[in-house]
Amino acid sequence: MSAADKHHQTGAFLFLPFAVDVFSRRDLRIKRANMMPVGKAEYVTSEVLEALGEVVKRGSLGFLCREGGWRALEWARPGEEEPIKNVRLIDSRVWSDLQLEFGDPSVETLMIAYNAVCNAGGMSVPGKSGKSTQSMYPRSKRISFKRNGDVLAHHVTFLKVRAAAFEVDNNYWGFLTRNPLTEVARLDARRKPEEAMARIAKPDLDALIPWLGGHLSRCWNRELETRWDSLERFHRLNEGMETYFTALVKRAREEERRDLLIPLMLFFMEHFRREDAEEMALGEFNRVARDLRFVDRDTYMRTWGRAMHVGWELFEEYQEARAVHPVDREAPDRVFMSAYESWDFNPTADRARSLSNQLNAVIS
Repeated sequence: MSAADKHHQTGAFLFLPFAVDVFSRRDLRIKRANMMPVGKAEYVTSEVLEALGEVVKRGSLGFLCREGGWRALEWARPGEEEPIKNVRLIDSRVWSDLQLEFGDPSVETLMIAYNAVCNAGGMSVPGKSGKSTQSMYPRSKRISFKRNGDVLAHHVTFLKVRAAAFEVDNNYWGFLTRNPLTEVARLDARRKPEEAMARIAKPDLDALIPWLGGHLSRCWNRELETRWDSLERFHRLNEGMETYFTALVKRAREEERRDLLIPLMLFFMEHFRREDAEEMALGEFNRVARDLRFVDRDTYMRTWGRAMHVGWELFEEYQEARAVHPVDREAPDRVFMSAYESWDFNPTADRARSLSNQLNAVIS
């Protein structure tokens, strides 16, 4: 059997089922199987590529539906004066404005993720080591995120590998986290947060934000569960919150799209869900920062405080929208105000402001 035939078999009987698992509810399992050459079309049959295209398209739509697309929301459709009520993501009025497009980056993402899982199972790159071999079986690679579907497929793959009961090599992990949507979801502002937000803000993706608001909120709060692992982790997440939350508020103001602030409301409501959330957080901070100098402690607290102050800015945005006569309010403002009032966000905004003032040593 030739090398190409072996790869064809691997692609059909191992790689394709792996791709199905990525987009399903099944957990990933370690594979002790041969790796797949990346970027070599001749090693994958046209039948596998066609099936893979269907898997990625349907799997990405399934992800969107599970993460909030099934919810009937009030939606501010661009160009419409009135919000549309009780509309789901798969409604023709939404889906006609949103075309998910996929390309080679989605296939390469799944191939590298497959190789990562094989590597975690003890498999190594076949053949002699060298640049030519490593280029066929890369542990990391730069891919394009020009298509919105490729952004989603890469993000879903990251989520699946992260949820696995095993860890992958750091180089593979680095590849899986280099995605604008993933960086925002992880509050990772170490690379180029401006570029990440700019990509998310493009029309082909920001149309998803109303239905991905719950997903982003859950991701943000999940990341914060690890903030007490170290002071470095704590500070990095606070910087991420400040960077991305502030950027989202700024864009909502500039584009007159206050409906984009709904994910932030969801985040802060969950963040302050417990009545003793502030007390617990301050206690944990005092524990991890007990050996800090006063000036360093103050720096950490102020960054944290600026991130929390965004919760109060949501109240200010509501007040500004409320000051406009109902007849003159734009659809995005109406959607934002409706969510704010139905969730009774005022108490949450007050708690965010109180904590921010305490962290910044402001007398209120």
